Amino acid sequence: MGTEGDGGGNGSGKGSEPDDKDKEIARLTREAAAYRTKLREAESRAEDAEGKLTKAAEDAKKASDDARAAGMAEGKKESEKEHAAALASAEVRARAARHLADPEDAPKFLDLDALVDNGKVNGEKVDKALAELVEKKPYLAVKAAGQSGSGDGGGQSNRGNGDGGARHSAPQSGDSKMDSLIRGQIKR
Repeated sequence: MGTEGDGGGNGSGKGSEPDDKDKEIARLTREAAAYRTKLREAESRAEDAEGKLTKAAEDAKKASDDARAAGMAEGKKESEKEHAAALASAEVRARAARHLADPEDAPKFLDLDALVDNGKVNGEKVDKALAELVEKKPYLAVKAAGQSGSGDGGGQSNRGNGDGGARHSAPQSGDSKMDSLIRGQIKR
């Protein structure tokens, strides 16, 4: 019969050892397979997350680029508007020199934006606006030749107190030089 160590099946329990090892190997194989499945799922979720993160970064960059471009466009538009207003102001002052006693007054009374078409000053609109301004506020207009504004009869050599050279008697009670000047201005 079998001797000790020859591996004979005497039922002493040594024969069940390979079955236990096989069971343990099978259990470990299943466990490893489960971990591999979990690993693949985790890798898949990581790839999805990475894709979403990349897309979010691209979207953020695009939004940033769009905002920067919009800001630059807005800045350029504002700069062009300021430039057009400065040009309009200069053009109005230049043209106002023919119509107003003080050309610097013109930009204060006119809507400069209304005088600009597509970033360029419209000369016809400026002339029309200046004519309307002089019509509405004639005191701003350049005095016509022969009008000196001093009340001396058209710029004659008689310079005096603005009364056209009229002789006055001595001041009456309560009269002052200022009163005489005011009366002289009112008579014109």
